[in-house]
Amino acid sequence: MFKIEITKNFLEEWTNIQDQKLRKRIYDEYIHDDSNKSNIYPSDHILQGYNKYRLYTSYLKKTSKNLGPKRVLYFKKDNKIILWKIIDHDYEKLSIDQVKYAYENLTQLTMVGEGNSKQVSNIDFGSIDVGNFIYTGRRKIGLRKGSTLRKFILNRAARKNNTITIVSPYLGTLLDSDVSIKNAINKSIDNDTVINLVTRPPKILPEIPMRNKLIENLFNYKKQKVIRRKLKVQFKTDNPENLLKCACQGAKSEKLIDKKNRVMRLCDICKRKNKKNNKINLMPDEKEIDTFFEVLSRLLPNRDQGRIVREYENKLGFNIYFNSSLHAKLYYFEANPSHEFATGKERIESEVCYVGSGNFSEEGVKNKIELGYKIPSSKINDATNFIKLLIKNSKSYNEYFGRNEKQILQEIAKNDFNDLKARGHVFTGKYLFNIIKKSVTRYSRLRAELREIKSDDFREKVNNRAKYAINYIANSNSIESSSVLNK
Repeated sequence: MFKIEITKNFLEEWTNIQDQKLRKRIYDEYIHDDSNKSNIYPSDHILQGYNKYRLYTSYLKKTSKNLGPKRVLYFKKDNKIILWKIIDHDYEKLSIDQVKYAYENLTQLTMVGEGNSKQVSNIDFGSIDVGNFIYTGRRKIGLRKGSTLRKFILNRAARKNNTITIVSPYLGTLLDSDVSIKNAINKSIDNDTVINLVTRPPKILPEIPMRNKLIENLFNYKKQKVIRRKLKVQFKTDNPENLLKCACQGAKSEKLIDKKNRVMRLCDICKRKNKKNNKINLMPDEKEIDTFFEVLSRLLPNRDQGRIVREYENKLGFNIYFNSSLHAKLYYFEANPSHEFATGKERIESEVCYVGSGNFSEEGVKNKIELGYKIPSSKINDATNFIKLLIKNSKSYNEYFGRNEKQILQEIAKNDFNDLKARGHVFTGKYLFNIIKKSVTRYSRLRAELREIKSDDFREKVNNRAKYAINYIANSNSIESSSVLNK
């Protein structure tokens, strides 16, 4: 019977294997074996041409047609099996000098100590973890194998965890589009898992910048052509600046399109003037423009940072933190100690952590090309220290929204007013009030519970906040607030 020794070269090649299943199989079947044996496998045989050095080859795994099967090469010497190399078809390129040198210097090449137990040379092979790459959208670049970020999140969130920490500056609509991940997160909350979400604070954009952002997204991406086509069908244009109406008070009839691609709603009098090519006094069609942006916001991906925040803010054990300087992406899972080991073959690591480029969004987890790394267990403490410091230097949900509400409303109103002023907009009381009210409504929705939003009290609360914001602007800019509120 033979005992097993391991060369430094074998150990190095083993730790560099990215395929976790293959690395585990080598550990289970070659390094950690409970029985002494003459061969590792009955099918093992001496490599042709190397009988003198008793160099054996052991079939391991078929990797590809081009490379041939992966093999383990080992020497037999003095009642020992000495694991030397993990190699594919390149074993045919081995020179006799390489083999001779390795055989004659095995005492220098092998690790100190021997044995077939889990502990070899004071190294716990079962605990060695070198990490591995984790991908999103790998098939788009022709990468056929590799762990995916979605699978990594699902596998870990489905376990019983003490803590889950998600660090993501941008939050998309992942929990709306991926039911499996949403169910795993909700199940974790039901199992008393503490979930920490660290993200950037939600931006309470005033109306004009929000609309500009929608238009920018509409024209910046090729895949938005379908959306532009839908808008042209409904509004006869994909540019809201082309939506006009006549300035007179008469009833408006059907839409007309002129040579400049402007879509005009005209009264009967202006319609006749248009036929005679007479000048018509035109102004923005506010009603159509509002409808246009409502439709556009539904068609474009919803990028409202508040959706996940709003759904989970009041759930016990779900902690939300805001940090305006955040750009890091990290996913950390700490398993419940009683479930660290599964009942099957798979060993569940007590702590795992991903760092990389993927946000907690549909694009970051499923669609875009992202690259991350599951860090080695030896570096987990560095990750947990980073998380502690990040949370310490971030604002909790209550701290962030604990500012004086009047200050927030003043800031919203000021932003809207200054945007309109910069555009040289002619102020009409009702239009100014509606613009500010929409921004105040978004702010109010962000802070309210879902059931509260549907109530009449919520509408009254929004109106009161909007009136306060308008009064503030009126007093700051010498405008009569009554003329704004009553029009």
